[in-house]
Amino acid sequence: MKGLGSAIRTLTILSFPGKREEDLASSLYWFPLVGALLGLGLFGVSWLWAKLGGQGWSAGAAGLMVLVEVLLTRGLHLDGLSDWADSLGSVKGSREQRLAILKDVHTGAFGVVAVVLALLLKFVIYGRLIEVDKGIWVIPALTCSRTAMVELITTLPYARKEGGMGGPFVNGARPSHRVASWLSALLISLPFFPLGPVLLLVTCFSCVLIRWRYLASFGGITGDLLGTAGEVIQIGSLLLIGLLKG
Repeated sequence: MKGLGSAIRTLTILSFPGKREEDLASSLYWFPLVGALLGLGLFGVSWLWAKLGGQGWSAGAAGLMVLVEVLLTRGLHLDGLSDWADSLGSVKGSREQRLAILKDVHTGAFGVVAVVLALLLKFVIYGRLIEVDKGIWVIPALTCSRTAMVELITTLPYARKEGGMGGPFVNGARPSHRVASWLSALLISLPFFPLGPVLLLVTCFSCVLIRWRYLASFGGITGDLLGTAGEVIQIGSLLLIGLLKG
């Protein structure tokens, strides 16, 4: 169970018993499971909403799911998405300039638009999945998202020379973390066969493209870029689920 508490504290706002100074990289084994638990929690929100009499108001359940997700994750990944979107304004700049924009505490127009679009897409897709009684499919979507983070952490160097929030994860990452995360994600996806494993395959190919872009634009990975990848993979998975199951 080593690293589970660290994974929960890293990916959610929840506290968990354990030593905070433990090896952060050990939490990578648990990222897919924490993603699945987050998805289960969101599905639980929609289920409870229906039990309380809100069956005919899917928009209400979807809005509540988005709110709970933001609260549980502290909006950390959305913050990364916002910073990455702002860095697009410096597309012709150097890597150092782009990395500086990622670290800037101020949010630009691109960042605001990216966050609004991400929240809107989730709201629409959650609502549609609830309407067709497929809300449980948020579980594989969030599992894919957190698995993608491990894939990028274990295959990319850390982009900042001075270190940062994602540094300890990248520096301590090992091939075993990568293998274990994909295997656990596969196990989680099996109850959703055949689309569940297909989502993982799409996630794998998406990570190849993301890794290529991150290396070209930033020279590696940062905490903000991990958050961005997580949001992109989650929304992409939800879109695919919505198309095939909605």
